[in-house]
Amino acid sequence: MRRIIKSTTITLFVKHYKDDEGVERIDVKQTITGGISGPPEYRTLNWTSHNLDHSLFGAVVARSRRIPVAEVTDEYLSSDWLPDVSRDGAIQSYGEADEEKNPYQWKSDMVSEFGPCESCT
Repeated sequence: MRRIIKSTTITLFVKHYKDDEGVERIDVKQTITGGISGPPEYRTLNWTSHNLDHSLFGAVVARSRRIPVAEVTDEYLSSDWLPDVSRDGAIQSYGEADEEKNPYQWKSDMVSEFGPCESCT
């Protein structure tokens, strides 16, 4: 499966909004070359852990938040940001294999640029 994905083009459709409780959310839907739908990702930026069964990564425990760049503890992930990201914060998404359900053990810590949600509906 990963070899096939490596040779395709992936298009992401991103919806950035605040829900009825005012919590910032990012929904990502993926389409792979040929119209194949990839697994969607739903990120609630409140640093609450949630479980999901991902078609590529198996059972996952994930959480996301908006974080000031100065609070990112990993030196590599906290360096070389543009001034607007340093001002508005970045999105940190952390995921790891669910130890009880996933035979493979891994962790992922990603920090990415995503503008503020001031104009979100």
